[in-house]
Amino acid sequence: MLVVPQAVVRNYGNVVEGFGVIFRVGDIYEDTFLVSNLLPDSVVTVSFDTWVAVRGSYVVSCSTLLAGDLYLENNKRDSSLFVVYHDVGVEYIIQPVDTVLENEVVIPRARVFNIGNVVESFPVIFRVDSVGGGNVFLVIDTISLGVGETVDYSFSVGWSALRGNYIVSCSTMLLTDMNNLNNYRDSSLVVIAHDVGVEYIIQPVDTVLDLSLIHI
Repeated sequence: MLVVPQAVVRNYGNVVEGFGVIFRVGDIYEDTFLVSNLLPDSVVTVSFDTWVAVRGSYVVSCSTLLAGDLYLENNKRDSSLFVVYHDVGVEYIIQPVDTVLENEVVIPRARVFNIGNVVESFPVIFRVDSVGGGNVFLVIDTISLGVGETVDYSFSVGWSALRGNYIVSCSTMLLTDMNNLNNYRDSSLVVIAHDVGVEYIIQPVDTVLDLSLIHI
């Protein structure tokens, strides 16, 4: 995020002044601006060069640099700053993947993470879509993750697998997410049905003649 640092400075004295003003963010940003001809008991808003905010905690400060200033106690102001970074995502799908057996009840599982710097609560969606068809299974759960936390999450509803070819997918749905590249993972799935049997007997059936030669 681009931020334009700003501060309001005042001439508390009784003569026109020109002086420098310096703005710092921790030890990663510093810029100086020259104020000219500021009248006594007047204020001016000073805008500094743009800063690209980087996640983390900082002390921001603004100082006036008037040579011969008689009252140094009002020359500096500082404040704390926390730059928030929202980023949750899916690392990979644990199950179902590759192959499963028909009629198996599968509890979808996925590894989900929070690599941002604040605690997050957000929906996670798991889908099973038929290849060449439509959606056959959908579950949406809301989970909470701490800073830097990764969890192998088991969804609240299982799917009774039906034979066929599918794409399974898992998505995080954090509205404030600042990196959408890691929010979605998918995988292919084949549901196998092992089933052989006898359809019908061709012969001998019904009646045959005594001593008949039958090819089986």
